[in-house]
Amino acid sequence: MNTNGLATEGLTYRFVLLVSVVLICMSSLDSVIGGARYIKYAVAPVLFFLWLPNRQFSYSIRPLAGYILLVVCGMFSMFMGDVAFGFKDIVFMSSYIVPLALFYTNRVKVREVFYIYIVFFLLTVPTKDIGVFSISGSSTLFEGAESFVFGAFAISFFIRKEYSYLWLALLMMMLTLKRIALLGVIICLAIWVLPVVFKKWFLSAQALLAFNLVTLTFIILLTLGGMNEIIEVITGKSATVLTLGRTSHYIGVVDDLMAHPAGVLIGNGAGSAYAKAVYNYTGDHLYANLHSDVLKIFYEYGIFVFLLFFYSMARLRTSAARVLALYLSVLFISDNVLIYSGVMFFILYLILSFEHDKSMNINNSYAAT
Repeated sequence: MNTNGLATEGLTYRFVLLVSVVLICMSSLDSVIGGARYIKYAVAPVLFFLWLPNRQFSYSIRPLAGYILLVVCGMFSMFMGDVAFGFKDIVFMSSYIVPLALFYTNRVKVREVFYIYIVFFLLTVPTKDIGVFSISGSSTLFEGAESFVFGAFAISFFIRKEYSYLWLALLMMMLTLKRIALLGVIICLAIWVLPVVFKKWFLSAQALLAFNLVTLTFIILLTLGGMNEIIEVITGKSATVLTLGRTSHYIGVVDDLMAHPAGVLIGNGAGSAYAKAVYNYTGDHLYANLHSDVLKIFYEYGIFVFLLFFYSMARLRTSAARVLALYLSVLFISDNVLIYSGVMFFILYLILSFEHDKSMNINNSYAAT
């Protein structure tokens, strides 16, 4: 759709996107309403058929190009990987890509989405187990993936200088604490307050691509035991304990990469990482989540798609959007957020909200190089 189209068309897009937000939030109520988690997977096909009569995009889908690349490559590569798990991943990714690609509009404000998200989170609180607050143990009162989303909202509100919302988002993030989300917020806010020349350098596409290559290398070395002594000296803990057992998930994938280096070029196929994940020190190969999207993308799709994905992910118009791309990269180090529809939808929505805000031109503090 032409963005200068009729106001009524814009309102239609606003309505559809708001309904999508509500339905994806409703999926979090599975502990309250049995089977609610499946609602988010029905959103994408319904919206696709609603979009077919016009077959026009409301805004540029360039910020989503890398994610679309993974879906397209996954559709072909799952036949040499694992068809069942590869297809599942494609459905999960499509469930957040399709609503944003087809019906994103800046008529839906960030505050509105934040309010809706908090309301649905509060509805789930009575069903959650109450934990003990511990940053070292990555636990808190209501630990959950919501921490990833609240962290992204906190970064967004900090950049927008909406400080009352910032403090609320930070509080909610700590109540649902995930250590990697806290680390991501600290890194992103620290970079944002740097002088412009340093900020633009750290948020350049090349720097963000290098960051993901470095973290990938670190994970592989960590899994092979190459970082154990350094980590124990610095933290007093083993790598396995410090990562909450994450390295025990990586062993199967890293061993296979070492045994079959040719797979680095074209990957092993969408869904193939599940069978290689080793779970909780047992040495058994189970169909488990790998808990590292950066390693998963490299293993399943190969180095060429890996480079294209992360470069595309970083090729954003504004520094504000690139900060959130960096935040995602931090989350990708040790979690599976790429297949978390209820996380990725909201973080990508925030990225699009910066990219398509006309007030953020290349001459202001939001601008990227």
